[in-house]
Amino acid sequence: MKNTDELKNKIIKWLNEQGYPLEMRISASLQQKGFRVVQSEYFIDPESGDYREIDVVALVQKEIDDVLFRVTLLIECKLSTDKPWLLFTSKETRLANPACVAQRAANSLGTRYLYEICNNDHVQKLSIFSLPERPAYGVTQALTQGKDVCYSAATSVSKATFSTVAELDEKRRQQDENICSIILPVVVIEGQLFEVFLENRSDVVVNNIDNGTLLWRNPVLGMPHTILNIVTATAFDRFADEVLASTCRLFELSEKELLESLRKVLEEENKPSCMTF
Repeated sequence: MKNTDELKNKIIKWLNEQGYPLEMRISASLQQKGFRVVQSEYFIDPESGDYREIDVVALVQKEIDDVLFRVTLLIECKLSTDKPWLLFTSKETRLANPACVAQRAANSLGTRYLYEICNNDHVQKLSIFSLPERPAYGVTQALTQGKDVCYSAATSVSKATFSTVAELDEKRRQQDENICSIILPVVVIEGQLFEVFLENRSDVVVNNIDNGTLLWRNPVLGMPHTILNIVTATAFDRFADEVLASTCRLFELSEKELLESLRKVLEEENKPSCMTF
């Protein structure tokens, strides 16, 4: 019994060091809030063609007429308790309000829909589309000279997003399903997060924050920016609540624009629409 207890303690220590409890806590929190959750989902790397793993996939969806409208979180979890993450922020790192909506990751129908709604003031104010006062243009892990964990995490979740979009579009072509999907890539860290910026053009300021938005100038998704949310584990519950509230509000605002988007897609595909608009 003593040897078994010692082994259990070693396993628990190892699990904590690898970050697995973080994934389980994030998944449990999302399930409790009503998200549909899948852990350790696999996707095809668009560059290598190999299968990769994304830690957590969580979605909320609603059927509007013949359209399945869905908002999905793709989440990469990282343990970094001894080395904080730094977001390099600036008030000059901005996007116009319509671009904050239109440049989100989505499948083909979702992209069309986002362009339909991007000028709507009520939509622009939703937390899933709005930006903080100081968005980030870069991210790094402090106190290290080794592997760029931040770049790897951002790349992984962005590739998962690209792969998910491609899979949804292929599924629609093969099965003729009308899915409108908006995808939000997220990195959750177990550790501290700081923003770094210049004040008065010379003074470096470092502030502790619990979440931020990275406007990553890496066109992984085929857009000028890949928009990533980076959230600490302690702030994740609040972040998830805001996503859920925004999504529910988006569902309420969306029927007219969603159906108009579908009509245009069907016209371009030369498919007769069986829906009444």
